[in-house]
Amino acid sequence: MFTASDYNHLRDLLAAQQWREADDETARIMLKIAAREAEGWLDCESIANLPCNALNTIDRLWMQYSNNRFGIGIWKDIWLRFDRKVDNDTEHRIGEAVGWYEGGWKFGEQINYSLSAPVGHLPHLSLAKKGILLRWIGCSEVMHSALARRFANCSSTDRTQESTPDIVQPEIDVKYEQRGTTLTMNVTPQESQASINPYPVGFPVNFNRGEYLFQRGAFSEALDIFESILHYRGLALFGLTEYELAISAFASALQLDPTFEPAYAYQERVFDTLGRFEEILQSYETLLRFNPQSVLGHCRRGVALYKLERYEEALSSIERALHCEPNNDEIYRMKASLMDSMGRSEEALTVFDEAIRVSPNNYLNYYFKGTLLDRLGQWNESLPNLDEALRLNSYDPSVRQSREAVLKKIEEQSSHSDSH
Repeated sequence: MFTASDYNHLRDLLAAQQWREADDETARIMLKIAAREAEGWLDCESIANLPCNALNTIDRLWMQYSNNRFGIGIWKDIWLRFDRKVDNDTEHRIGEAVGWYEGGWKFGEQINYSLSAPVGHLPHLSLAKKGILLRWIGCSEVMHSALARRFANCSSTDRTQESTPDIVQPEIDVKYEQRGTTLTMNVTPQESQASINPYPVGFPVNFNRGEYLFQRGAFSEALDIFESILHYRGLALFGLTEYELAISAFASALQLDPTFEPAYAYQERVFDTLGRFEEILQSYETLLRFNPQSVLGHCRRGVALYKLERYEEALSSIERALHCEPNNDEIYRMKASLMDSMGRSEEALTVFDEAIRVSPNNYLNYYFKGTLLDRLGQWNESLPNLDEALRLNSYDPSVRQSREAVLKKIEEQSSHSDSH
């Protein structure tokens, strides 16, 4: 259980206006509370069950030390202003309102870690979203709207049921209408306390239970709940190994909205299980006809081409994704991994350097570069990268294990040299 002292480091970072470090610390707190440190990302269930007292404490600290500019409660106010959904459209609306999305999502150094940032720009929680392009299952692609929903649900319950750690008292009593004033999205106290239904008309009220059942492998029960939601119905059918029915459900969802990226990603899982890589390729080429700037489309098209052993075309597709989002370090990692698999390992190292340039605080960039140097037998060069990865994220056991393995190789090499 978290106590007041567990938030002291976050408080100190915020008091010193070390916004980037405070952002990372906030993500680490959330991952630790949710017991998701090893995974490094928050799933639907963990977000839905984040303790209200923890969210209230985090929001209160951010609001206090930013003079009411930053905090997760601001996302909640935006969420209440719009459709109260957890989906890509709402995620985009929040992103546009707080400056994360301007014709494309911002990553790494594009995030403004200063008081000049738009209201609600921080925390961004980059560390709680690793690997989104490779996963696209669960809540990682809609994390901020899911957190906004959770915070709104916390606001609509009796807060006396949970106590908030007594760390620091804000100098003012923050009202909902004070948040996000520059966004012209004032929310009345009555609205903030209203009964919240985060899903559109036609969504079953027990949708959360459907998510819960699906994540636990109860696919038949989840299917009953998801019957009217085509892409989730497809996922449930996929879990039941009803592959052709799942493909049909995804196709129906894409007929309604041919730009709906999660349906393409879910459909890919079915085709991939069946080894139907050509159909994956055709699927993402369809998406790109409707949305030529789709980063997901270019990236996953590249993966499909790689599986079809069309390596140069795969690399070209990944590079087009980088053209759409040149500051996305995850795409650089994909490019480097592809080049490494093509036998171009030295070139891959320079691409990892680009990933580090774009996002010097993402431990994965150092970790993957370090493991590549390890495979190339360049252990003395590998170690500093793994040291930095461990400094940035001490929770991932794979980083520690890789570092220990490299240290052992360096010691064995030194011992062998001494014996001669």
